[in-house]
Amino acid sequence: MSNKVVKFLEWIGTEFEKGVTLFEKYEPEVAGIAGLIFPPAKAALAGASAAVNLVQNTVVSIEQKYAASGKQNGTGTQKLAEVVSITTPAVLQLLSADGIQADASTVEDVANVVVAVLNAKAAPTS
Repeated sequence: MSNKVVKFLEWIGTEFEKGVTLFEKYEPEVAGIAGLIFPPAKAALAGASAAVNLVQNTVVSIEQKYAASGKQNGTGTQKLAEVVSITTPAVLQLLSADGIQADASTVEDVANVVVAVLNAKAAPTS
């Protein structure tokens, strides 16, 4: 029985390492994504960058969760709903601290932009 537990824990460690590698690959994009979503003057503010970073981290985490469960494809609506649900309170607080008025639909827009950028980065070049 303990052998199964060890293998399971090793699998979790491997999946976590994949996520860290993916995050490190895309982390420099955060400032650029913030610039796409918010006016350039406000994109330099800490709250906007932190909000986009939070959404990006959550998107990667949700993607990993669905990939690990074998339900990676055809679940975009559910993944978006989870990202928005998880991040909305913190994102609204971060943006508010920088004087950016937002609501849940703004968080959904941010999540969609983050996913689009990550998908574009992951797409093979021809």
